[in-house]
Amino acid sequence: MEQIIKFPKIDLSNVKGVLLDLDNTLYYYEDCHKKAIEGCYSAYKKQIDEEISLNDFSNKYREKRNIVTKRLSLQGACRSRFFAFQEMFEEFDLDKNWELAFKYEEIYWSTLIDNMLLTEDALALLKECKRLKIDICVVSDMTVNIQVRKLRKLGVSDYIKYLVTSEEVGEEKPSAKMFKTALKKLKLKPNEVIMIGDSESKDIKGAEALGIRPYKISIINI
Repeated sequence: MEQIIKFPKIDLSNVKGVLLDLDNTLYYYEDCHKKAIEGCYSAYKKQIDEEISLNDFSNKYREKRNIVTKRLSLQGACRSRFFAFQEMFEEFDLDKNWELAFKYEEIYWSTLIDNMLLTEDALALLKECKRLKIDICVVSDMTVNIQVRKLRKLGVSDYIKYLVTSEEVGEEKPSAKMFKTALKKLKLKPNEVIMIGDSESKDIKGAEALGIRPYKISIINI
């Protein structure tokens, strides 16, 4: 069963700026992540351990990602795939584990980004904002170099005025600092912008706390 991202009906009247999430909003993250893990597993199985199963590899990676996220929470570095692979390969007692981690982080992101597709609803919104001359600021929990690569791959650079990442701010959504940084760049007030994203706890509640009108996208089965 295929899943797609669906935007709600968005009222752009009297809106001067849009705060826009990236992952699971402009593209569907889960399918891309799955392919990225499969790409890493394929390389690992071929080059290092032909006996390991995809399930064991994936579960160990997820375990290490959770550890890194908890240890470095509320900052962009908690999203680092390098640190997750590094901890994983250290546990496996592999030589040059840090070099391997660097290599596998690149395999992960290259595979994920290669498989990204801009959603139809996102493209329609971007075009309408451009027509109405409404500035867009992407507000995302991630390191900046990866998010820039994603935006370039999606082909949306001409639509995005500003970018705010948790690496830049030092905190993650729903921190008010993320939203306030976006407002400062746009030179707008909370009642002049809207927030569009997929996360109830991060995007929606974070925006509401500052008086920003939020719109939650849906992931539906087709």
